[in-house]
Amino acid sequence: MAARQRSRPATRTSDIPASDIPASDIPAVKKRPGIYVALIGLAVAGIVAAGGYGLSQARHAESRLRLLRDSSDDQPKSAEALRHYVESHPDDAEAIETLVAWHLRTKAPFAQFEDLLDRLCQLRSDELDPRRTRIALLAMNGRPEEAVDGGLAILERAPTDHATRRLVAVAAAEAGRADIAVREARALHETSTLPPRETATLLVKAYLLAEDPAAAQAVLDKAFPLAESSEDGLALRAQVLQAANQHQEAARLLEPLAEKPGPYREFALFRLSQSYAALGRDDDARRVAQSLESLKAAARVVVDARQRPDDLPSQIRAAEQLLRDGKTPEAAALLETAIARHGHVPQLARLLAQAYRKLGRDDLADAWDRR
Repeated sequence: MAARQRSRPATRTSDIPASDIPASDIPAVKKRPGIYVALIGLAVAGIVAAGGYGLSQARHAESRLRLLRDSSDDQPKSAEALRHYVESHPDDAEAIETLVAWHLRTKAPFAQFEDLLDRLCQLRSDELDPRRTRIALLAMNGRPEEAVDGGLAILERAPTDHATRRLVAVAAAEAGRADIAVREARALHETSTLPPRETATLLVKAYLLAEDPAAAQAVLDKAFPLAESSEDGLALRAQVLQAANQHQEAARLLEPLAEKPGPYREFALFRLSQSYAALGRDDDARRVAQSLESLKAAARVVVDARQRPDDLPSQIRAAEQLLRDGKTPEAAALLETAIARHGHVPQLARLLAQAYRKLGRDDLADAWDRR
């Protein structure tokens, strides 16, 4: 969800993940030419007064331009200055748009700029981008009902807006509104140009929410044939099998996903514990639940390090955890950032050399070993 762009198409709101919204380019600010009016026969005092007014207008335009330009540096003081300007100029849509973009770019809490985004939607009621941004943020901030209502209002005006329809389908599922989730996901799957497997996944989950595993199975089999073994398809099929109370088959698919480091491991551990419990395998269910808690604890170590970049011990713990989990590229990136911040620390250098060696970059590993 980007702020309005004048020179190229705006970024689609649907392309934003639940954990990170992308920053937008700030529209170019054009200076309005000053208007000078000279009336023949005016007294000298009148001319001076008119000149003073023109100078004041020029200074105002220059000050405004500077505020808009300075907001690109991501410094809080720049945003604060622009906020003061907007408070006294509540109809300056470009200034509000720039301030909203600053908050998005710096990942500020939605509550800090919701009023600004609402005002921008009012001022640019004929444009859809601000409204798309708003419904995406509502969904991301635990307000899916409002996101659904806002998205449906957009679809009344733009029924072929597939990005908004996707947002509505996802938000409706989060809000538990199965009828809307199925309707919008089905329309998306049948008419949009989005990747078919992406829309099929949304539709399968909507059918599961509506407690219709047979319909979910039909869509799944077409989009993810049994002969394929992609992790996306296996995870989705396991959910359908669980919904159909076929826990033995679900467990068979989930077990390898639960053992393998990757994006589906936490999901697989959680689902596998459910299937084991349903099968009466209580000891296995407890064992898997303990593995899930350990995985979550490891993830918290990494989150803690990212939230406290100045804490050297937390950076070391996180890097070691990432290496143990097989997330070597992520570990290398964290270590590079930590070394840039903390300087040459032998333990960081040793870990970075280890990461580079696992990535097949022996030249870089040797260089760090020699330091």
